Amino acid sequence: DEPEADPERAPLLRAMALLALGQQEEAERVALPLAGARDEGVQRGARLVLARGAARGGRVEEATRFHADVGRVRAPIPGLPEWKQRDVGDESSFLAAWLFYDAGDLERGIAALEGFAQANPRSRRAEDALWFAAWSRYRLGRTAEADRAFARLARGPLADAALYWRARLARGPAAQRALYRSAMAMGGDGWY
Repeated sequence: DEPEADPERAPLLRAMALLALGQQEEAERVALPLAGARDEGVQRGARLVLARGAARGGRVEEATRFHADVGRVRAPIPGLPEWKQRDVGDESSFLAAWLFYDAGDLERGIAALEGFAQANPRSRRAEDALWFAAWSRYRLGRTAEADRAFARLARGPLADAALYWRARLARGPAAQRALYRSAMAMGGDGWY
């Protein structure tokens, strides 16, 4: 006797494959009924497909909602490799914040990105979230706030970039030179 196929897992795997093939609308159509599946892993996987489809379709509100759901749940997603299982929650939580920035909604992006970094201080994406929040302030012309945000980043892995942008914001050539020199000293790759 052959074991019965799981009525929820098979469509989830199909939805994931369709998304990987670039057939986002069909993937979303297949995944939507699974967003309320009995199995939490299937439900989480369906919400991941829906989040990615919505993000690709420019539906930021919907994408952030689904990504936040994926970030909150810890159930393993069927068909996802182990290395990806370990990262999918953190990645989705970050994307739930970053998508506002990406869509140009910088005010909401600042709040969401800083909220992510505060809630997930050990995330490998926490510094990136703070960077995008600082950069959003710069893009909004809020230079004093941007400078303070870059100053906080000047003590971490993004120090060279933060010091460079602080130099760009500094008043007076002496302050600029000192910050540029510090950025050069911190930057191993010479980008800044």
